[in-house]
Amino acid sequence: MLKNKILLKKKLFKESILAFYLICFLCVPTNLYSQNRPILKIETGIKSTSFYDLFEIARYIKLETNSESLVNHIYSVKFRNDTIFGFSRKKVFLWSNSGKFHRSIGAVGRGSSEMLLPSDFALSPNGKKIGIWDNMLGSLFIYNMEGEFQRKVNPGLREIINFDWTNSNQLIFFSQYIPQKDKRYSLYLTDSEGKSINSFLPYDPDDDNFRFLNYSHFPKSGKSQYIWIDFDQTIYELKDNSLSPSIRYEFDKGNLNSKDIVLFKGDTRKLVDYMNNKGYYQLLSFNDMGNYYSFTYSNIQTISTNIISHDGLKQYRIQHSSESLDPLSGFMPTFIYKDELVCIVEPYILKTKLKQTLPQMKQRMGAFGLLLDKLSKELKNEDNPVLLFLKPKTL
Repeated sequence: MLKNKILLKKKLFKESILAFYLICFLCVPTNLYSQNRPILKIETGIKSTSFYDLFEIARYIKLETNSESLVNHIYSVKFRNDTIFGFSRKKVFLWSNSGKFHRSIGAVGRGSSEMLLPSDFALSPNGKKIGIWDNMLGSLFIYNMEGEFQRKVNPGLREIINFDWTNSNQLIFFSQYIPQKDKRYSLYLTDSEGKSINSFLPYDPDDDNFRFLNYSHFPKSGKSQYIWIDFDQTIYELKDNSLSPSIRYEFDKGNLNSKDIVLFKGDTRKLVDYMNNKGYYQLLSFNDMGNYYSFTYSNIQTISTNIISHDGLKQYRIQHSSESLDPLSGFMPTFIYKDELVCIVEPYILKTKLKQTLPQMKQRMGAFGLLLDKLSKELKNEDNPVLLFLKPKTL
């Protein structure tokens, strides 16, 4: 009986992950796909490689814990110069690159400079401003690095779930497939004052009743600004105020398509069951690591990450397990810092997993396991998260 309850809990947990990341299918104009782009095939069936054989911990940063900086869970992390920025508790928290707490930025309330429902943040390319988006007010609150409120930007867009500053000091917004006045696009590009510049990826008006939970993602690597939307199977790059396909990817089996999506009209549970029955895979995280791409994806049974060389000739698959000490399992999405993957690790989870890990598993992890064990002894359960900076070994 106990075993059945555990299996049921695991099944419900995995279904909740899929439901959370479910994103409405996007009708992409054919002219974007007309360009001849090689398809990067994600091999879901190749023999899995141990995470510890591919990655090593380059370093870790313990984020200082005190009454002002206690965050518990960090939803997003960014880096600029010698500062770490983390979004939690409806604020942006700042730490030094050694983990020392500086300050928090943002205030919730009813005042003219206060927010009601902040949902995302971004950093200006010159590193002098922080923008926090309030989804309820439809406004972007701009602060300087000292935390002083500067101004509000109102782009006239509603139900924006996330945004980012581009490398050219513009703003890109994801509309969650909500009609904006007379426009029906997924992405909107504005200047720094919120004035419209361009719109990307139109969607069909008949898709309004799909209403799955929607997200877009804006990973950066060097001078490249990527944009991807799940179920689209294309990683775009923003260049000169236009969007162009950069990577067209496919799973070697189980690719959801528009004919599948129209069957469900927003019923997330039915779509989850359909994906489970078909064995379809779904992208959860993408990063460009300089010489390699990182794709993390899932179906109801597994969560995996494929490390793929830019030319597609080398490919490695890591199958994650929630019972293991693999930092990528359960700590998603990952973030990028230069050529490193960054994972956010909660101390109590790390300590719990270490207690459950078999001696042979610790031996298998080698130096990786020794460092995690050392880190665990330095932490208390109630401490702030730790940032693990992971570097691929020679592949």
